Amino acid sequence: MTVPGKPAALAALCVAAFCAGARAEGGLQPFQMVRALEQVQDRIAAGDHASLPMQRKLLEMTDARLRATTPEELAEPKNRAAFFAYAMNGGNPATFQAAVERLPADDPDRKLAGAIGLYISGQTLGAQEAFAAIDPMRRDPEVGAYLALIKGSVFAGDRAKAAMEFLDQARLLAPGTLVEEAALRRTIALAPDVDDPRRFMRASFRYAHAFLRSPYASQFADSFVAGVVAFHGRLDMEEVIALTDVMDPERQRVLFLRIARKAAIDGVSELSTLAAQKAEEIGKDPRATLYSSLATMTADKSPRGPAEAVSRLDGIDRDQLSANDRRLLDAARAVAAGIAAPPAGQKPEKPAEPGEKPPTVERFAPQISPPPPDPVHAAVEKARGRLGEIDRLLEATPQ
Repeated sequence: MTVPGKPAALAALCVAAFCAGARAEGGLQPFQMVRALEQVQDRIAAGDHASLPMQRKLLEMTDARLRATTPEELAEPKNRAAFFAYAMNGGNPATFQAAVERLPADDPDRKLAGAIGLYISGQTLGAQEAFAAIDPMRRDPEVGAYLALIKGSVFAGDRAKAAMEFLDQARLLAPGTLVEEAALRRTIALAPDVDDPRRFMRASFRYAHAFLRSPYASQFADSFVAGVVAFHGRLDMEEVIALTDVMDPERQRVLFLRIARKAAIDGVSELSTLAAQKAEEIGKDPRATLYSSLATMTADKSPRGPAEAVSRLDGIDRDQLSANDRRLLDAARAVAAGIAAPPAGQKPEKPAEPGEKPPTVERFAPQISPPPPDPVHAAVEKARGRLGEIDRLLEATPQ
């Protein structure tokens, strides 16, 4: 059992020991500083949030040490690789640029340094061109993993399939690290763009089992929800449900609610209903009823769906909803009631009296003009347009 406060105390002791090593005769080499920082980041990606203060301190110390690196130290392959890794891992661009300026003019690594400089300065198009001829698999794995991750990022916009291959390389070169965690998140987000549901599920399972407690897991949840809806009808929902088994009940419930919400926005009524039911099995939540009712309002071209939605929405306790959800409930009620009500000028259909024959139409009555449009269908189509208002409210609803 973990003693409260112990991880944080351990992290503080580690920082103290590291500081002592850094002050020792000769100090620590740049590559030692960078590797220590990477190890802490990998622990954080695996869920050790108590190491976050340690990461901040190590970032400060590593940056100070790298700024003081001599040309002789930078000439050492390990230290040079550490500099590149530090820069691609979100390090201080000014520190990296100062080191690059100390490289000889004919240094073979200047081309790589230039590509990294374009990336960290936000020049994506320039970075695409500069990285095009650089093969991550031909570099030292420590540098190659970051290169593959960066190439996967800069090519994601217009070369998604190529980006996926680079993300796979990053995972291969650095399993169990922050690099793999980031590569998995980007793979899951890109899978709908390359129409690859199997890769989407494989990457999602790996992430859920290895990095669910990462501080970046909320981004995984965003991409997973979007992917489940995008691939609806092509995923085995039993697999989707099985993936959530590694989560605690509260996390499961929230994830299913988010799927129900996104599916409602996209009009995927079957998925919205299923996800809402799963959420309610874990714990009652009025949002499940709210989200699952939205897609069913226009699921068919009869007033039956909207009428049922009105009844379900009327049963929701407003006091259990947030302010945004209450506004959403009001908008949903208004739209559902508008669909269920008979169109203007049309009287509700009167049921036939016992023994009364239904009205008939002459068999050979001439058709001078096309039949008028179905008023119920027209009302449904009009309501579909009004659902845009609900979509905007849904987007404003807290996750």
